[in-house]
Amino acid sequence: MKKRPMIFSLIAVFLIGIIVSIPTQILLLSEVTAINWHILLNQISVFNWLVIFFSTISAIYIFFGNRNFLFALPILLASIFINNYFVYLYARDIHWLAPVMASITATIAYLLLINNKNLKYITQNQDKRWWLIPKRQKRTLPIWIMIGDDKCLLARTHDLSTSGAFVSSIAGVQSFIEKKLNIGEKVKILIGDREHVEFQCQAQIIRKTEACGEYPSGIGLHFNKVSLRERFALSKLLQQKECY
Repeated sequence: MKKRPMIFSLIAVFLIGIIVSIPTQILLLSEVTAINWHILLNQISVFNWLVIFFSTISAIYIFFGNRNFLFALPILLASIFINNYFVYLYARDIHWLAPVMASITATIAYLLLINNKNLKYITQNQDKRWWLIPKRQKRTLPIWIMIGDDKCLLARTHDLSTSGAFVSSIAGVQSFIEKKLNIGEKVKILIGDREHVEFQCQAQIIRKTEACGEYPSGIGLHFNKVSLRERFALSKLLQQKECY
């Protein structure tokens, strides 16, 4: 899926609403005229904190389509049940029907979610979360690949993103790239001319491909240990309209 399913964003917003509703409800029931954070925090019970915690975790998981959402969801539901049970028993300012209806609503929402087709598909096929993959931009730039301390190859990038690059071969080193570089191997890369290196970092070879369609043969690199300074440099490269 190239775009995040709308249902994922809506669920995340709904969970954030649950988080916000807990302190908001306490403030409304207390009829305060000014927020005293110390008093407010003291009024949030352990069970409230459990709901807030698991709602936060679940919101993060669902926003990124992480399969762990399916494990966090029943725990969140259980924490809601426990919280509502104690609200039902001891809360004097809340009608007994409110926690009962909240629990019923949470149960219905849970049943709808675990049977949602998009949720099932993404959690079972994590590699289909294509919206998380940084957009690749075609950039033809000279790239130096340093292997150990004694080998340095000059090639060119075919495309570039914030997380990696696809490197196509240059005559004279194609055979070495195809046969000598292995998937999983770590290298150092420098993008730019010898006199003016625009970007450099450690990288790892994550794939080797043959020519297919508009894509030439070459290797896919994933950038590792990119410093903040280099991230700015990479961003500048991606914003350039003209290529080498």
